[in-house]
Amino acid sequence: MFCKSKAYLLGSVAAMLLPLSAHAQAVSSQGSNVQSPATAPTPSEVPAVDAAQADGQATADTEAGDAQGRDIVVTGSRISQRGYTAPTPVTVVDAVALSNSAPTNIPDALNKLPQLANSRSNNQSPVLVANAPQGGNYLNLRGIGINRSLVLLDGQRLAPTTFEGAVDTNILPQLLVRQVDIVTAGASASYGSDAVTGVVNFILDKKFTGLKANATAGISDRGDGAFQRLGLAAGTSLLDDRLHLEGSVEYYRSAGIDAHGKNERAGNTPLAVGTLGLSGAAGSATNPYVTVFNARFPAQTFGSVINTGPLAGNQFLPGGTLAPLNAGTRTGTGGINVGGDGAYHNQMWLTPRVTNRQAFGRVGYDFSDSVSGYVLANYAYSDFNQINPTQSVNAITIYSDNAFLQQSLTAAQRAQLGTTQSFSIGRRLNEDGGLKVHGATKNFTTGAGLEGRFGGDWTWNLNYVHSYSRLTIQQDNQIQVPRFAAAVDAVRDNSGNIVCRVTITNPGLYPGCVPINLFGAGSPSEAALRYVLQPSSFTVENTLDDVNGAISGSPFSTWAGPVNVVVGGEYRKATLKQTSTANPAIPVDFTGLRSPIANRLFNSQQVGVGAGSNTVKEAFGEIAVPLLKDLSFAQKFDLNGAVRYTDYSTSGGVTTWKGGFNYIPTQGIRFRGTISRDIRAPTLYELFAGTQISRQTFTDRQTNTTNELITISGGNPNLKPEIGITKTVGIVLTPSFLPGFSASIDAWEIKIKGGVGQVDAGTVLNQCFANAASPFCSQIIRPISATDTSAANFPSQINAFNINLANERYRGIDLDVSQRLTIASDTRLDLRLLASYVPTRDISTLPTVPTQHQAGGISVNGPYGYPKLSGTFQVNVNNGPFNLFVAERLVGAMDRNWNPLQVFTQHRYGPVYYTDLTASVDLGAFAGRDADGKSNATLFFNVNNLFDRKPPLVADTSSPGLNFPSAQAVYDVVGRFMSAGVRLNF
Repeated sequence: MFCKSKAYLLGSVAAMLLPLSAHAQAVSSQGSNVQSPATAPTPSEVPAVDAAQADGQATADTEAGDAQGRDIVVTGSRISQRGYTAPTPVTVVDAVALSNSAPTNIPDALNKLPQLANSRSNNQSPVLVANAPQGGNYLNLRGIGINRSLVLLDGQRLAPTTFEGAVDTNILPQLLVRQVDIVTAGASASYGSDAVTGVVNFILDKKFTGLKANATAGISDRGDGAFQRLGLAAGTSLLDDRLHLEGSVEYYRSAGIDAHGKNERAGNTPLAVGTLGLSGAAGSATNPYVTVFNARFPAQTFGSVINTGPLAGNQFLPGGTLAPLNAGTRTGTGGINVGGDGAYHNQMWLTPRVTNRQAFGRVGYDFSDSVSGYVLANYAYSDFNQINPTQSVNAITIYSDNAFLQQSLTAAQRAQLGTTQSFSIGRRLNEDGGLKVHGATKNFTTGAGLEGRFGGDWTWNLNYVHSYSRLTIQQDNQIQVPRFAAAVDAVRDNSGNIVCRVTITNPGLYPGCVPINLFGAGSPSEAALRYVLQPSSFTVENTLDDVNGAISGSPFSTWAGPVNVVVGGEYRKATLKQTSTANPAIPVDFTGLRSPIANRLFNSQQVGVGAGSNTVKEAFGEIAVPLLKDLSFAQKFDLNGAVRYTDYSTSGGVTTWKGGFNYIPTQGIRFRGTISRDIRAPTLYELFAGTQISRQTFTDRQTNTTNELITISGGNPNLKPEIGITKTVGIVLTPSFLPGFSASIDAWEIKIKGGVGQVDAGTVLNQCFANAASPFCSQIIRPISATDTSAANFPSQINAFNINLANERYRGIDLDVSQRLTIASDTRLDLRLLASYVPTRDISTLPTVPTQHQAGGISVNGPYGYPKLSGTFQVNVNNGPFNLFVAERLVGAMDRNWNPLQVFTQHRYGPVYYTDLTASVDLGAFAGRDADGKSNATLFFNVNNLFDRKPPLVADTSSPGLNFPSAQAVYDVVGRFMSAGVRLNF
């Protein structure tokens, strides 16, 4: 397999490089007289610029930026003046270094940083329901929520690409990204709503000139998960550099990884279950979960099993023969056995197939020495395909006169059935090939702006952004309940033909009905499957219009220096429109049918309609006041403050603010601190989403039964903004006696009040079981009574709507240490350590619910993990044309027993280390160099998870084979992955 992977990799890269290498050879032949510059690497080859170095070089960098005509960008503040350093912690990461870390794309590399956790991407945190995108890259600062991390492009908002309010960062023009700034503290006063945990700002190189291209291909050493990435960017300046044009086109495709249940990554359907014979429900302290293998549903088979009536306990074999069922060995979890003939989830893919196409263009023009403007346009289209589990039906009513049944039974079996009118069967419809989910995201963004200077250091800007995104998700092969009920009820007509009964009793009611044979694996005909399996789809459109402007400068000075201020305003209008072909709010007509399996249109996911809009009016201001300077005890001391008033048409007014300080007692030491009040306003989807129906597998502790459960959810227009209070305090060290050394350490705390969310069905069940007086009990609908414990009383429905319910608290420490060394005349060594320690993750929903202490916890049902300690250690060695980048990543130890309602015998998971390596060679001697001495061509080879560290086995508790048996959001489930490519610059 390894040889096959290498052959694919070399072939793919060679195919992509042929036209590009020909271009490079042409450039080389034309520029053969160019002398090679010194071998010291350019700044872009440094693994990353850490916060301490960025702070220590602030004055030099901003002055250099002015000299080169580049924008001065300080993402942690709206104030952009020479020498100003924001008190907010900011990590600045170079784009080329990110490409070295993850050649797939920049967001994948960002997700390796400890500041981000439980992000959603192609290989992380899969969501096996049709109402969520399963492709794309959605960043999650601190692991506190993708919709609490604000993503910006050059400081400007973009329309959400999902109904959740999040932005898929794959839509951004990555080849033109110069750096990514990560603000790891609340920034709502500076940037508005959603910046509760911070900001990720993608900053473009708006003065890029020349031509650059990127071609990369990769594949796992198991021969799957192949990807290709191609990109081309160009920029030029005209009219004495007053006019600047730049643009890029990019293409990315990942083949995904299919059938995780059939390869060695997943194992043999492991599941965490209770132990038979112990007291207490499965997962309780007296009956903790144990991990078993080959778990199955005894009440379902791939060919149908009879669960009621005189023939109960028999199954239909291929061809329709009725034979006794081997039910396997019972466990302490109802509805789950080990071994036997029962069914399990299969056919789903481990990672989706994803294709991204992106194009970007920008025109900048200097009208004068003091006024400039720009217009830009960005288009992105992304589609993904995913196979989700095959559908199961637990209670299909079969009438004794069913024609397919009668031809399957022997005379003795028909006699045994006797006068029984009907019975129930359970079946997994494996013939459907799995639920095929296809999604597509389209985004179009246009923008224009003016900026200028007046009165010396005063600046102003005015910007407009229009952004539109459309997400469409279609789920094929869904069982349409009315058609299924009509097709299952098969009888013989007067001519002896097998037909749908409804065509006799109600002719014309179900035209084209094709009877379906469920007795035996492979028995349903293709025509019957086409009739009962139908597509459903929904589309979410988000539109954002944003106008913002600001004026900044220094109105006066104190004896310690100029006071800098910014004042400005912003107006936004956002709209949401959601349409659906399967609106669960519309009653389903079952006229003429004897026994529908459920009171809904589709057996699986149904998403409703919704529409809404809001307008936001904001006014903001920020001030930086120097108080002390050049004293024996204070080389510098200044204060920073910001305030923003926001008026939402949906929820009224709210004020956010920030206060901070910088204190430099002596050169090389800086103390900093901030406190802020931040908000996340409810998304339009949270406010106005229509009713949704979803089916997931849960264990009901009251009846000790595991089964599929219907959850009803929807929007709530009465939601209020979440309120966050963030505190940070830290120290930055850049001592002169240690050249090239820098370090920063910051302690932080985030408290969130009134967090918006839903209590998932599993939590509702567990909380009601623990406390019968819990308000969650009112959300559970049972067929018998609230107290009955028989298996027949498994819930028929749970209601879960958005509410302001959570109070959350997070505490941690971030460490960033780097050292740059010259170890020989032509060799440089760069070391960097990034680490995050988060000992507190407490979430409280209601007074009757115990606080969840999630720090150090892991849950495969999420599937999330919250290690207290995580980090990465990077080593970059540059010797002449050769560069070697090695990163050691740590995922800290975790424990499953953080939830007192779910106790496991196998619950401790030690730290896991991953080694990533990128080797590159500068081909400047052959391909030539540009005017700055940068090589026109660089070849690179990357190995992710070099030692093929396999993820720990973390069996879920929900359903055999449903989830990959590990925490996919934090562990690498793909294994060793190799990629190679070339970067060209002209």
